[in-house]
Amino acid sequence: DRDNVWGLREVKDGDVKGCDGNVKECDGKDGDRKECACILTAINKNQLFFFLIGNVLTGLVNLTLKTGEVGMVGGMVVLGCYCAVVTGLMVVMLVYNISTKFW
Repeated sequence: DRDNVWGLREVKDGDVKGCDGNVKECDGKDGDRKECACILTAINKNQLFFFLIGNVLTGLVNLTLKTGEVGMVGGMVVLGCYCAVVTGLMVVMLVYNISTKFW
């Protein structure tokens, strides 16, 4: 569906389920209630772990690459891989219902 790029759907009578099986609502335009995209739900569930993994991966990239000499295309490849790894890890954690919160 071209109009539904982010995977958002209206919640009607509670019959729409998210990627984890629960209805997740977010504020849409004009105060409408919409279902959250799977990636947003995954990141919201483990926000601190997302932040920590992002920092660790940034450190690994800075240690392994001479970032000033990579160039624009190489930098975009690194950025794309970085985003895919971090968000992919969050979605896998959501699918398997893994939470790093202990409080």
